[in-house]
Amino acid sequence: MSGTKVHPFFVLFAEFSGRHFYQVFRSQWLFWESQGILAHLTFRLLMSMKAEDDPISYVQAHWSMATGLMTAGSPIIARRHYLMAATVIKDHGIRFVGSHPASESHPYPGVIFSEQDHERAAFLGKVIHLESFLSLYLTGLPGQDLG
Repeated sequence: MSGTKVHPFFVLFAEFSGRHFYQVFRSQWLFWESQGILAHLTFRLLMSMKAEDDPISYVQAHWSMATGLMTAGSPIIARRHYLMAATVIKDHGIRFVGSHPASESHPYPGVIFSEQDHERAAFLGKVIHLESFLSLYLTGLPGQDLG
């Protein structure tokens, strides 16, 4: 919770999500009061984050919250968080791979992929996948009669 390795939002979000799924899958609603408090604290931590401090963490946090809200059946609120994440991706020019100096030992001269580059690419791939899925879901899957 110190925030030295990961923002405290992610710790509370993981606990909140775990409790939620535990209750849903077991049909046992044991944590209503504490779940409400945890939801409030999680949301406050999310709102305390600033895109300028760490754009990738900010986007991941809003994307995580949106995904959780979609799972919980709140698509309108989820969409707001997806849009916040998309705006930061665009405004901060977040790309799949950052630019790094060339290395003769690298198999692709001129491009070096750091662990951070791999994490960013994997995350952005998830964002694109989910966005594509939601577009199909909202407009109708190919061949699906919406009438």
